[in-house]
Amino acid sequence: MNAKLELGSTSKIHCKADARTPPLVRWKKTDAYELPAHIADIEGTLLFNGVKYSDAGEYTCSAQTDEERINTTIKVEVVSTYWPPEYRPRFSP
Repeated sequence: MNAKLELGSTSKIHCKADARTPPLVRWKKTDAYELPAHIADIEGTLLFNGVKYSDAGEYTCSAQTDEERINTTIKVEVVSTYWPPEYRPRFSP
């Protein structure tokens, strides 16, 4: 699964899990010990407050109960519609 997040935006990625007993749902970035300060893991939802290019990468959602653990991984791509002046296309009249 993939997600595209707009640079500088406030974005959310949800992880839902159903079980007989409510699962503990947590997110982790694959290449990081902990999530950066501008990203919150709130009850299974990743909340990005000001998406940065460094947020690109893989994130794993883990849902765990006493009986089992299920993981799913999502690849996040950071996109931007802003073109710095030196990279803007030039059109001839």
